[in-house]
Amino acid sequence: YVVAECKFHSEEGRNCDVKVPLYIHSRYHDILNFYGEENHAEKPNEGWVVTNTRFTEDALKYGKCVGLYLLSWDYPIGNGIKDRIDHLGLYPITVSTLLSQREKQFLLSRDVVLCKQLINDVFYLDHLGISEKRKERILTEIKTLCKNN
Repeated sequence: YVVAECKFHSEEGRNCDVKVPLYIHSRYHDILNFYGEENHAEKPNEGWVVTNTRFTEDALKYGKCVGLYLLSWDYPIGNGIKDRIDHLGLYPITVSTLLSQREKQFLLSRDVVLCKQLINDVFYLDHLGISEKRKERILTEIKTLCKNN
């Protein structure tokens, strides 16, 4: 199984430098050693570092060198987080430009996180008390976003 550490950064432009995979690689080996000492039946077989930002070149080189699987916004090329979101249509409702902050909070409080969920559970829009015309515009926006999926 996989041991993954996720690094979330809310600051735009912030990257994960070499210290991140270096630290996580060390922690991964601590976990492997623990499993070795306790004779557990199943050891982790992969260490992952996942971030919503990007890795520096040094971080990528180090991660590859020690065998960590690195996943970031744009790495691996063609299979990064952005690519996976696009491919699977996993857009959060927060990307809607037509829903107000209050409406987004209402939906999130009812565990409607993804645009696909709202397409399947349109009745939530009825609970917001919005007009049919606006409801159609919101659904058109969301369906257009998810159209390739």
